[in-house]
Amino acid sequence: MFDVHPGIIFLLTFNRDEFFDRPTKEAHFWEDAPDILAGRDLKGGGTWLGVSKSGRFALLTNFREPGFRAVKGSPSRGALTVDFLKGQQSPLEFLQSLDVQAYNGVNLIVGDLKSKKVAYTTNRGRDGAGKQLQELFPGIYGLSNGVLGDKWVKVERGQDKLRSLAGAGGFAEGRIPWEAIMTDIMGDRRRVEDEAQLPPTGMPAEIERAFSSIFVEPFAMPGGSYGTRSQTVMAVWQDGRVELRERFRGATDEWSEVQHAFSIEGMDSKGDTCPTEQA
Repeated sequence: MFDVHPGIIFLLTFNRDEFFDRPTKEAHFWEDAPDILAGRDLKGGGTWLGVSKSGRFALLTNFREPGFRAVKGSPSRGALTVDFLKGQQSPLEFLQSLDVQAYNGVNLIVGDLKSKKVAYTTNRGRDGAGKQLQELFPGIYGLSNGVLGDKWVKVERGQDKLRSLAGAGGFAEGRIPWEAIMTDIMGDRRRVEDEAQLPPTGMPAEIERAFSSIFVEPFAMPGGSYGTRSQTVMAVWQDGRVELRERFRGATDEWSEVQHAFSIEGMDSKGDTCPTEQA
């Protein structure tokens, strides 16, 4: 949700689906880059989602393309987000500077919350179009493992639920309905049973059906158990306050939660940047 609410510049809800044995660190301020708040892929070193104290954010999703042989030696996709968070270029300039075709299939969204500029690119397309670069304007967007704008049932469900929550006053009086978002929207476990409504990614129908819910229950994949590993909600208020909550799990069924709050440097909010955390 980007700049469509009088009090909120940006509201992001993000479920990360991954193999449960992939080493991961939950959202935290990085020791080697203390301005960055992000989870970390301890295998590749990058992140799927992060925000900086200067007001930059970046996120990515992989493109689902079964049978595509990964390019050996290709750069880490998780480094793309980190490069933007550490950089100074505008969102469009950054994306224009990339050779995205050097990477395995990826969707990348980057933004500058001070200037309210957000942009998107991908190096894949169902129609073979390849790189698609565009600036994103105020609105409610949804993205999974196809290109932005693909009509996936779970994406449309999430967008509809978020619109309904906002329309019912869910963000009134300067509050975020964390539990409603994480449980009712991001925790939606309904699968798509009608094969005709599954996205045409090339996956077998039984696997595509397992992926079809917003919250992916653990299931066996070649390579190990796979499913939703974390749920992240990030709200950025018009005065520059950032609030982030993340629920996460590893190889066990036990869930933990972290909370962070800080103020974007140079915006209207008062006081020093002050992260808070609880587990």
